[in-house]
Amino acid sequence: MAKGFFKQNVGLTNRDSERRHRVKGGRHLPTGRASSFTRLVGSFVSKITGAAFTALMALVGIFLLGYVAAMLSGQIGSIYALSNGGHPVSLSNCEAPLSTGKIEAAVHSGINLQRAQNGLAQLAFDDSLARIARLHSLDMLERNYFEHDTPEGLDPTARGLNAGYTCHKVFGSQYADGLSENIIKTTSWSAKTYNSAFETRDCKSNDQIAQEVVDWWFNSPHHRKNILTATFDREGIGVGEDKDGNILVTEDFC
Repeated sequence: MAKGFFKQNVGLTNRDSERRHRVKGGRHLPTGRASSFTRLVGSFVSKITGAAFTALMALVGIFLLGYVAAMLSGQIGSIYALSNGGHPVSLSNCEAPLSTGKIEAAVHSGINLQRAQNGLAQLAFDDSLARIARLHSLDMLERNYFEHDTPEGLDPTARGLNAGYTCHKVFGSQYADGLSENIIKTTSWSAKTYNSAFETRDCKSNDQIAQEVVDWWFNSPHHRKNILTATFDREGIGVGEDKDGNILVTEDFC
């Protein structure tokens, strides 16, 4: 629906219209004059309408005061409308703002901590790999899929080559080509509660999201294998977030 102002056509095109008559009970009453009964009804309706409007404004004022107080106390971070339902959502216990860069750095630190605890060398953070990973996270969010391969069939290595990134390693008489990858989907909130008007979500902090990602990956045998591969010496972490609070994290290894 377009936003704007409405202009009502009242049907008066010239001054002569003011002298038109309307018929009531067989009598002609000039426009602008009314019977006592008509004036009484009009006065009653006006009073009722005024009282209802005053009550509505009082309720709006109470809501706004409560919301401002909640914001000042840190209980509510923001309110926005979800695209899939349009109903308002309040966010509580939020960091302002959520930082994908901080999540990427914290995930990288958590991965290196796991490697150190298992006697492995630290992984360097590779900015080029991070850009490749970040683009994949954002692409999965935008096109609504969750796979290592894109809808066009591009795997991590192919996506790297398209970005001009080659991973080639030689180990004596052997060599390895290509990228390895971990992905995960989560949310920026941990719990939902409902009332008649709002959905409230408890926000996760940047560090909570990062720790959750590392823990889930490390508790999965296939993801843990990538994290603890001794021949990897660098990685890139890429985080994407959409307006509904969905988060995708991609980790590319070389």
